[in-house]
Amino acid sequence: MKVMHCTSVVGIVCLTVATACAWQTPSPLSTWDQLDSLAAEKYASVTNCAAIFPPFFSFSLFAGFFSFSPEDEIAEVANCFEAGNILGVPVWRLRVTETQTTEHVWLVYGESSEEAFRTNAVPVGYNPDQWVEDVYGSPPGWLSGEAVDRWYRERHRSRLSLQLVLIASNDWPLYMEAVRTAATRNPAPQNPPPYLPDDTNRLSFAGVEPSGAQAMRLWLFSPPDRPPVDLFGSHVLPPVSNRWTLLGSAPAGNPFSAWDEPMTGARGFYCAARNDVDSDGDGIPDGREKLVFLTLTDKADTDEDGLSDLEELYCMKTNPGEKDTDGDGIIDKEDAAPVTPGPDIIIGEPGDGETLSASPVTVSGWVVTSAGLDFVWVCGQSATIVDQGGGVYAFTNTVPFDDGSQDITVRAVSGGSPTLESKKSITVSVDAQPSDVTILSPADLTVFDGANVRVSVWSDSSNAVVTVNGISTTRDGFVRYAWVALDTIGTNTLEAMSVDGPGRFATDSVKVVCTDLTSIDPNDDDNDGVPNPDDPAPNDPTVRSAVVITFPPNGLPITVK
Repeated sequence: MKVMHCTSVVGIVCLTVATACAWQTPSPLSTWDQLDSLAAEKYASVTNCAAIFPPFFSFSLFAGFFSFSPEDEIAEVANCFEAGNILGVPVWRLRVTETQTTEHVWLVYGESSEEAFRTNAVPVGYNPDQWVEDVYGSPPGWLSGEAVDRWYRERHRSRLSLQLVLIASNDWPLYMEAVRTAATRNPAPQNPPPYLPDDTNRLSFAGVEPSGAQAMRLWLFSPPDRPPVDLFGSHVLPPVSNRWTLLGSAPAGNPFSAWDEPMTGARGFYCAARNDVDSDGDGIPDGREKLVFLTLTDKADTDEDGLSDLEELYCMKTNPGEKDTDGDGIIDKEDAAPVTPGPDIIIGEPGDGETLSASPVTVSGWVVTSAGLDFVWVCGQSATIVDQGGGVYAFTNTVPFDDGSQDITVRAVSGGSPTLESKKSITVSVDAQPSDVTILSPADLTVFDGANVRVSVWSDSSNAVVTVNGISTTRDGFVRYAWVALDTIGTNTLEAMSVDGPGRFATDSVKVVCTDLTSIDPNDDDNDGVPNPDDPAPNDPTVRSAVVITFPPNGLPITVK
């Protein structure tokens, strides 16, 4: 069997069952009644410690060493079970568990025994459901019937196994001497012995050795302040999904604590963390947040959904790393049933990311649910619902939007108990307003003594088709222009039009005054003196031929000598 180990010094907050220090004489157990009283005392004091063990976790707590006299009745365990050993000294380990039946009795087992040798009823007045509520709060409101009963069972005190070690009173001096010898790094009555680490201010593993056929003994060294300790394990390194398994908690020994852990594979990896540090005050020790739950140690609400990590892990059974555990679009804080998905919403039209050229927008789709459908809202407005059978419901609604990026949110609420709700959103771009157009020049009521006018126009859309009195414009940087021939002495209207989609247009107009139409030459549209056939820009008087040849006449033969 191959064993590897690593250490951790992250912290936690937990009230742990106290134990006798290794240098102190352990409390005596003389009778079975004393053992029963001890179990009652330890179980009564475990409330705060159990609170940091989430549902489904079975855990053990070490109650400490206890001595017995060979003459007392408790010594009968020595005749019932084979002794183990710690540092070469014989010891007997006992395990106390609580049943979850209506009798709620304690069962006492010997080391490696599957059969209890002692049974005793729990104290009168013990209410297991009330104990669960004291530790974990009340069950969530969406649970009912068997689900509520299961919620209580998953948090029952029977998950706890109380461990204690019996040692004969005449063997205790031998054990103390063995611990002292190991602490001074002198040879101990075993090979290899535990030993003090170089840095005695840190929690560390002081040794590891086989303990039985399928178990390992881990020696933990605790600093002088003797913090309570959590132990974590994994069969592989790194652990699956980077999550360690919480094995249990142990009180700190001075200088060593022995932890016997069953081995179910060929390898074992272990990590220890003090559990008296809770940096974010969420009630979960830092070690457990880092190694087991993968939540943040500096933020009580890792996913910022309004529920603390403690509430999510221990009461709600939601994912502290996801705002929406069931993925139905409703964050856990607002979800009446955060672990049960609501109806499935399918938005058919419009498509996500689509650009729409008209408003209002018709939103349609389907809701699929087996629990019936009570309501569908589209952008906060009640939608029309048509039952299409088989748990499929079609919905539609028309919503007005301004231009720009718009979120379309559909919420659906199913029937039944609990009521299930879901939400789905898409984003569209609405461009229902026509592009703006403005005549920059000429100004209104400008007087012209010629018929050809250059009209400069601005449009806020580069894709729009812009005309002036039906004449297409030419782009000149950010401005468009067209040459327009006036046809009336007196007032003439110049109208610019921008068209950027079906049925979408914008206009702007000015009035100008024409005093003379004689400048109009049918063969010279821009009145620049260059006939249309010879004008590279017949509608632009600023562009004319650079050279005009008047002699020799066109077509006259020329002899070059």
